[in-house]
Amino acid sequence: MNTKKSLRLINIFITAFVLVMVPFLNGCGESDAKVYKTIESHDGEDYRTFVANEGIPHFSFEYPSYYELVSYQPMPVYLGTSVILSGPFAEEEKGNIKHVEITVDKYLKSAKSGLDWRIDDYKSGLRAGLMKEFKILEKNRVIVAGTEGWEIVVSFTETGVSPSVDLPVREGPTPIVSRNMFFENQDMIWEIFLYSDAATNVQAKADYEHIVRTFRFLD
Repeated sequence: MNTKKSLRLINIFITAFVLVMVPFLNGCGESDAKVYKTIESHDGEDYRTFVANEGIPHFSFEYPSYYELVSYQPMPVYLGTSVILSGPFAEEEKGNIKHVEITVDKYLKSAKSGLDWRIDDYKSGLRAGLMKEFKILEKNRVIVAGTEGWEIVVSFTETGVSPSVDLPVREGPTPIVSRNMFFENQDMIWEIFLYSDAATNVQAKADYEHIVRTFRFLD
């Protein structure tokens, strides 16, 4: 009798423990986010500061000086903005690509829906034969410039057809690593996208993190 009573008490204790801990553990998972701490801009020849002060919205970030500003398109009627950065690079890096796009879109519903759309876009490229060996290396909740969002890091092999009109078509398979971050501010969805050859991934990651950590909302 004492044994049965003891077992019953143990079962009650285990059940109560599980009921208490499961919500707690779930809450920890939901609140866990990768924080990109803001850093001050650098002075000197190694970096340049870009300021979007036309159209809607206004923002700034710092980027390495070996990138070239290819395009800045403020679109006040559309309520969006596009900024594109790309090479040139040193002669010994010729053929290696680093490409940055920062876009602001009024019409995506949320950062998470933007991330899901981007993943679907990659998978569409996979089905169309533009790439192969697609993998999601990381998927993180993030905090950038005090704003919550989502981020993925993916790898794939480009089959020789460029996924963007702004990127050159190269012959033969090319291993690629891409980073996409989506976050929300001013009722708009923002994306920071960096596409690079796998050969330049270490430097591309540092470039991406510098852009993210110096990003500022000016409104």
